[in-house]
Amino acid sequence: MSQYRKVPWQRNIRRIPDAVSSKLNEIERGRGIVPVCTKRVAASDLKAGIFGHLTLSLQGDEPSFSASVLPPSNSGAYSIKNRHGWEIKRTDLPMVPKNIYLGERPIYGDWSNGSFSLWQQRDVYQIEEYGPTDYSIEIDLLRRIDDGFLFKFALDCTLDRDDDGFNDDLLFCLNLLQENTGSCGIESSAKSREDYIATTLVDWEIFPPGSFDRFLAKAKSTISDNSAETNRIIEERVAEFRRLSPERYILGKGGFNRYIGAVLPNGVVSFENIRYGNALYVLYEEWEDISQRSRSELLRGTNANYERIPHVEGWVERFRDAVRAGPSRQRR
Repeated sequence: MSQYRKVPWQRNIRRIPDAVSSKLNEIERGRGIVPVCTKRVAASDLKAGIFGHLTLSLQGDEPSFSASVLPPSNSGAYSIKNRHGWEIKRTDLPMVPKNIYLGERPIYGDWSNGSFSLWQQRDVYQIEEYGPTDYSIEIDLLRRIDDGFLFKFALDCTLDRDDDGFNDDLLFCLNLLQENTGSCGIESSAKSREDYIATTLVDWEIFPPGSFDRFLAKAKSTISDNSAETNRIIEERVAEFRRLSPERYILGKGGFNRYIGAVLPNGVVSFENIRYGNALYVLYEEWEDISQRSRSELLRGTNANYERIPHVEGWVERFRDAVRAGPSRQRR
């Protein structure tokens, strides 16, 4: 049984359509590219709920919808990546040594003597990790037509054709539209390159080490999901940062993502995306460099440059060990 909802259109495309390539050639260099399409939607399709995943419905004779919708995961593979990110195992690159946590073991075989963390070094393939793009679909009703309505669907992003990964990014966005609307295309953006760059950056706020309470309160206030469980996660992570004598606390906002973290001793930066709360990242790079990256490039390169520490048994010990080792851990 498919994990995706049924759709009455082709779900994905394997290459950029000729029509899109032709349109791209017509757009002036230096202008941003917006993934967008227009689509005739029959009133009967709205009534049948075919576009319900985008909140479109028919109320009497009039369409009802939200102005902006984050596509649901069950629309397809690209919608999943948009919400949750993805990983690529780089079998084409040399394997790298990684210390694998194997759990706690009793000292001299007797738990009453205490325990120790068991690690084993193994050669593993490098992993490229990509964070969620969090593109929403903006919906606009253009006009009524004979048997329904003409809608415009646009992703809330602007692409720069001078970017190295432009073709991959464009194909990703076209597939995101295709999965959710059954159509895809592009148009020129009124935004400048500078406007485009600004939308991709993470807005970091810095807190000195003595401002723990203020940092904790601000971290909680920036999260839309203010549940007891989310607050517990934030308190737990921030308390762990505090134990490691941070040089500064960091709070970041980028798209739907919210990051809490710290610049720690030994040339280490650690952060977590609280939207997911499933893993800490330990980066062995300079904070000044990391702070200038876009949200899609926070984990630049492969995991040879960082540690991902899932919140499973033993994560605290593994995190502390990674921080103590610092950049030297990459060579172990």
